Amino acid sequence: IIYERLKKLPNTLLHILKMASMIHSSFTIDNIVFLSDINGAQIRNLLDIAVEESLVSIENRETGIYAFVHDAVILELSKMLRDDERKVLHLKIAQMLQKSDSGKTSIEKNIFEIVSHLNASIDLITDVSEKVQVAWLNLTAAKKSIVSGGYLHAAKFCETGIGILPENAWEKEYKLTLELKSAAAEA
Repeated sequence: IIYERLKKLPNTLLHILKMASMIHSSFTIDNIVFLSDINGAQIRNLLDIAVEESLVSIENRETGIYAFVHDAVILELSKMLRDDERKVLHLKIAQMLQKSDSGKTSIEKNIFEIVSHLNASIDLITDVSEKVQVAWLNLTAAKKSIVSGGYLHAAKFCETGIGILPENAWEKEYKLTLELKSAAAEA
């Protein structure tokens, strides 16, 4: 039933909702502006349709915060995304989170969410320096997991970080490689 309701929506609104479904159960107009080339006024007007259709609710009109009314809506929207679209959105969301959390403390606070999105889009990251940065973020997530007793997650973060290191990592990124291998052994 939800799928049929979604298919009747204007294409641009459906696109907006699919992007929003990758963020959280709640999202902002600013989030969608960052992820798309659609202006805020147009997004707000289209989201009004989604509100009328009881797909999303307005959490705070002034700050542009919306929320999906049910997880089933998010699930249906996420099923509508192709794998390549999903990967691109994961990368954009990671970039959005890193940009909005520009302070080191903020990034560490949201490290699991950022790394989750980066790891889901890892094959889109081709620049060696960006891969090294992602490896560092995976190391940060692994260390945080170890501290909280999440050894399985820590091992996965280490595995991903090690997997994207350049071939000459021991020469070019000695400290990172050593720390990732040490954290992997601890996990």
